[in-house]
Amino acid sequence: MNLISKFMGKPDFVKKASNSSSTEDVIDIFNDPKHPLSWVDSATGLIWEVKNAQNYDSRYTFDEAQEYAKGLNRKHYNDSGNWRVPTIEELMTLGSAQLFDYREKSVKYSTRQSWKEKIANTKNGRLFVKKPLSGFMNKQIETWYWSSTAVNNFQKNLSEKSVERMTEAGWTVNFFEGGNYHNTKTQKNSVICVRNS
Repeated sequence: MNLISKFMGKPDFVKKASNSSSTEDVIDIFNDPKHPLSWVDSATGLIWEVKNAQNYDSRYTFDEAQEYAKGLNRKHYNDSGNWRVPTIEELMTLGSAQLFDYREKSVKYSTRQSWKEKIANTKNGRLFVKKPLSGFMNKQIETWYWSSTAVNNFQKNLSEKSVERMTEAGWTVNFFEGGNYHNTKTQKNSVICVRNS
């Protein structure tokens, strides 16, 4: 079973969300002063941080993203001390479609482009992301989101038919393009934290 069918079907971490406050309405952090602090994805049971108007477009390095999650725990954000940066599999479940997985598919541009055209109608506005979170994400300039998953395997170099070890990179997801890729850990990206129900 490949990773796409694994996490777009029934991932190992999926739990039935009890007492779910999941909604299909777009969460408006800019005009609704009573917007929720978190959102429960009823498909996975994962609870996601809802950004606010002050931090929705903040950027972090890989290590700073881990520190950001620790900061949420110190503040006991939304009455929980269990926030963390999601794994790449968890982060990919936020997609409104079966996102392009660089780890499993050809990286040739024509293949990715064909895939993007095929699922273009599954965007929520500008994004391949589940509707409730599309409100603040649509306000961002195109950005990548950090996962906690480091790149420990390899990078394919198609032009030279070689592999290169990637020790200082982490997996990220771009919900504008609708897929994942690896970024160097010093690059500044967005982060959205998660916890289990």
